[in-house]
Amino acid sequence: MRRSIALLLWLFGLVLAACAAPTTTTAMEIRDPWVRAAVNTAVAEDAMAGMEHGDNATNSESGETTAGMNHGGESMPAGGNSAAYMVLVSSGNADRLLSASTDAATTVEIHETQIDDGVMRMRPLVDGLAIPAGGQVELKPGGYHIMLMGLTGDLDEGEQITLTLNFEQAGAIEVQAPVRMP
Repeated sequence: MRRSIALLLWLFGLVLAACAAPTTTTAMEIRDPWVRAAVNTAVAEDAMAGMEHGDNATNSESGETTAGMNHGGESMPAGGNSAAYMVLVSSGNADRLLSASTDAATTVEIHETQIDDGVMRMRPLVDGLAIPAGGQVELKPGGYHIMLMGLTGDLDEGEQITLTLNFEQAGAIEVQAPVRMP
């Protein structure tokens, strides 16, 4: 009788194991992280003179930021802002970058850059940034980036800052990002 009960319990356990949800794997790799050099003070007068399309401004209704552009067409770090760039690579299931943080800035947001009528606009991605299963997403100047606002100090070329990236599946990943000029 005991042998029959043990056999039934073993079979019941086997059936439960077969019905269990499959395990998911999320492996996230962060490649080539870097942060744009910037200062935590207002833009110098000579930098303002080089801007072609106006000052940085934020639309309170849409949350979009309009960035001035230099003669090379790249956005200029201004007013204590900078950005972090990298490649996010998922070797497992799909994931989503939900947020980021650093001691180098008071506010950190995930942004997307778009050019509308010759004006560069950056808008926060409130739902985060999707990374496809087995795929990658590049954060680069003029595209997706992590916006660092309200710098707590200068970001001098050659230094390094710590960023914490918070993913939906992979959790928190700490990254050391060197500061460099684009």
